[in-house]
Amino acid sequence: MKKNYLFSALAASLMLFASCSQEEIISTVGDQQEPGSLATISVNLPEEAATRAMPTVEGFTRRCILQLVDASGVAISGYRYEEEVTAETVSFTYEVPAEADYQCVFWADYIQTAETDYIYDTQNLPNIGYTGMNNGPHFTDAADAFCGVLNPATAASTTLTRPLTRINLGTETPANFSGYTNIEVSRFNIPAGYDIFNQTALTTENKEIRLASQAMTNAETGDWAHFYVFAAANETSFSTNMVVTVSGESVENKTSTITSLTLDANMLVDMNFTEDPEAPETMDVTVSFGDEYENQPIDPNAPLAVGDYIDATGAKTDASSAVAVVFALAEGKVDASTYGEGNTVEAYAVSLTKAAGRAYLKDGSAGTWTPTLVSTATMDTESPYSGYQMSSDMLTSIGDYASTLFTAYNTWVSSSSSISNASNWYIPSYAQLQDILTLDNATLKEALNGAYTSTYFLISSSVNADLTIHGSSYNSTDGTVQNANQNIDPTSHQGVIFPVVTIFE
Repeated sequence: MKKNYLFSALAASLMLFASCSQEEIISTVGDQQEPGSLATISVNLPEEAATRAMPTVEGFTRRCILQLVDASGVAISGYRYEEEVTAETVSFTYEVPAEADYQCVFWADYIQTAETDYIYDTQNLPNIGYTGMNNGPHFTDAADAFCGVLNPATAASTTLTRPLTRINLGTETPANFSGYTNIEVSRFNIPAGYDIFNQTALTTENKEIRLASQAMTNAETGDWAHFYVFAAANETSFSTNMVVTVSGESVENKTSTITSLTLDANMLVDMNFTEDPEAPETMDVTVSFGDEYENQPIDPNAPLAVGDYIDATGAKTDASSAVAVVFALAEGKVDASTYGEGNTVEAYAVSLTKAAGRAYLKDGSAGTWTPTLVSTATMDTESPYSGYQMSSDMLTSIGDYASTLFTAYNTWVSSSSSISNASNWYIPSYAQLQDILTLDNATLKEALNGAYTSTYFLISSSVNADLTIHGSSYNSTDGTVQNANQNIDPTSHQGVIFPVVTIFE
């Protein structure tokens, strides 16, 4: 059966990136994947996509690249296709390769000369690197890009998204910088590349970039400059040493040093510079997430990432319908829990509602704690992400003891829907609790801040050698962890539990 690869773009006036930016790839592949047969995928634009698309960059051409890879993500030689969009559709036609379970990797960026890389080195897809340039172009929209992965055997659609964080440099108080018209950024490091197939930024190697002194984008509005940085799905920061200098006629230069970049793929980060009243030659900076890239379409087929919201069916969702948020991926975590045959751990998610709010561990305020807990200090050291097993052991030790806290917890679990393709709800281990508390997620922080009116103990399923419970104290007044390493005495303390689930592949 003959099939074709089709990419449907926006109207010609918007050109490729107004299409490749947020398009949905709808696959008609599936029934006949015999080697040598032909295949078809059509790319369509969701409604109002242009508001989230990359802008036209004068002097540049927009392109899309299709690269076929094998099941492990290695490029299949001879199966790379690159096209410029000159009309509303572009067609890629190829024969199905002999490799079983092949997948499709997509990359879209800007170039100046046909099939010649500009900022991004695409010669080793699905790995993206940088070409030799390290100055000005990184601070233009020519550095914007999109990518995606489609498994034609199992998925009917996917969505291309930015693997980049856009970082804006500027000020919300431009009147305080009257007379400043130029900006310069000294040499600093950014992640050196990106693996599209695994959604991983190359943070162990660096790319050095800089911005020579140039006119601010718009000094009157406080928009100074912007640049793009690769962001891994499981990392939110990158150490660097970036010195920003603003200057102008008849004014003294002002500088600010940034030692860490906040990264979140497909998001916009604002660096708001303000004057330092105690040091006129320096600037303070506040980092916050912008909203330009909010309402991006959620790709249900993309691998889970830290910060993804999960609904009651186990599907990705937005904050409004979420029951949990992913706080850790399985990679690098040691988990000795037994989940059942055929279940491979992909990620861990924490409930956005508390199971029990500041209740006594013992039987009421005047009761006596009689259960004998079993220490999990060794398991905490050897397999710190074994919360599922530790939680089971803790509840077995407590048995039918009428603890105010654990009775409320069991009631919550019995009345809460289980999440599809995940374990049952359980009490997190101490290591899991620490990762939950360091997750920079507004919805989770709101839940933690609303759990009690002041400082409270958060319970883990880890039990110390002295049979106290390993936990943390949280200050809901200012939203900070007051004491991460808190020993909680079940004979006298009260606590709060936020349950978690383990999500399977």
